[in-house]
Order: sequence, then C-alpha cells, then structure tokens
Amino acid sequence: MNIKHYRELDTLPLGEAIQVRRPEPGELLNLNSRALDLLVDFSRNQPPMLESATSVDDAEAMMRREHSGLKLVIGADETFRGIVTQIDIRSSKLMRIANATNIPRSDLTVADVMIPRNELHAVSFSAFGKATIGAVLRTMQTLGEQYLLVTDDDNQCLRGIISARDITRRLHLPDIGDGPARSIAAIQAAMSA
Repeated sequence: MNIKHYRELDTLPLGEAIQVRRPEPGELLNLNSRALDLLVDFSRNQPPMLESATSVDDAEAMMRREHSGLKLVIGADETFRGIVTQIDIRSSKLMRIANATNIPRSDLTVADVMIPRNELHAVSFSAFGKATIGAVLRTMQTLGEQYLLVTDDDNQCLRGIISARDITRRLHLPDIGDGPARSIAAIQAAMSA
C-alpha cells in the first residue's frame, strides 16, 4: 500500500478561541428510565482494565490521567479478578494493608487493594435489560455498593458496569458523596429539590 495514491485533505488554521463540540443533551432521565440507557456496555465500549500486578502508584496515576474512578482488574491470563477504585487507592485502607502485611506502600499492587471478584455482585444482561434506574439504585443500596456489574446471560463473561456516580451525573443530581452506598432517599431528595 502506497500512501502517495491518497489525496491530501485541505486544512484550516484554528482561530484564537474555538469551542469543543459536545453531544446534545438527550432525553432527561429519571428513576423510571431504562437502566440500559446508562450501562457502560463492554460489547460497545472498551472496558477500563489494568493488570493485577500493576503498582498502586501506577494505577493511581493512570486513573487520574484518564479521569477514571474505577478499573476492572484482570490477571495475566486476562480473566476478571476484581475492581479497584480511586477511593481504594487513596483511602486509609491502603495504609492499613501496608502496615498489616509489612509491605511498603510503593510495593503494593492493585491485587493487594482491589475488591475481589468473590465479594462483588452482578445481574444478568436479560434481567438488567428489563430494569429501571430506580431498581438498579435500590439493588446497589441493598448491596451497599457503588457499582453493579452485568454479565452475559450465561454468567461466563462480564458484559458491563453501571455506577451510582454515573447515575447521579446523568440524572443531573448534585454529587451526594462517595460513601459505600448512596441512599435512595438522598437521590430522591436531590431529584425533588
């Protein structure tokens, strides 16, 4: 393939002030809206992943650079091992682990601080496809989790993820904190304000 066969595009100089195009705001969502409208579907979006052997310092830098609050943790064989959040990396949990294991913070890896797969919950894609945002929030509140994983119907493959933070952002609600579970009552109060 020879690039010389292609015609060069005409370019324009950029002015001093240029705006950045953003998507038009879609339909306003509410607790009765389809949960599918908020799913980060890995069949359409690249999953936010990193390997379990990644140092916590490298993970933190990567997450900050990518403006990512969560990463799926995979092993060297690319199987799902758990999740790690910026909160996990920045919290006192990290220092407790370092002290309990006598491992310096700089030597800790994502595997040391992640929430392991066996402590997480998921719903099937077919059940999620019928759910409302309110049902998802209620489930997250009951589980005490900020994230809900979605698997393919055969439960063999992680299909997507939804977070409480994304829900509040898309419902145009004020940020109501990063506690272990955002309460439905707090979200409903913010919606009625």
